[in-house]
Amino acid sequence: MESIWLWAAGLVTSVGVFVHVVLGGKMFVRPFLANDIPNEHKWMAYLVWHVASVAFVFMTVGFIAAATLPGRADYAVIATAFAGFLVVTALMVCWKSGLSPRNFPAIPLFSVVTTLGLIGLLT
Repeated sequence: MESIWLWAAGLVTSVGVFVHVVLGGKMFVRPFLANDIPNEHKWMAYLVWHVASVAFVFMTVGFIAAATLPGRADYAVIATAFAGFLVVTALMVCWKSGLSPRNFPAIPLFSVVTTLGLIGLLT
């Protein structure tokens, strides 16, 4: 299955990897680790940050593999479903926290990825 849409989803998630790791590390992780909060909270958040980085890589590989390997649409199905679940999870966190979805850049990012994945799977 070769689809420009799956390539696009892979590109968006690969940009997400770069932004999350490089820019996010400077803008979020370093200041966060410098905060005076309990160590168990600090390092749990650090672990979650890295889990998110791995999730970006996972989706990138899934979309690119589906776009290049014949008969491997299942990789795109998994990556697309994963991105969709992340949108739902982020929306639930917004609802529970009372914060605006505008405060969560993951929502538009994973919405775009989910949309590109769905279009790629349906074309």
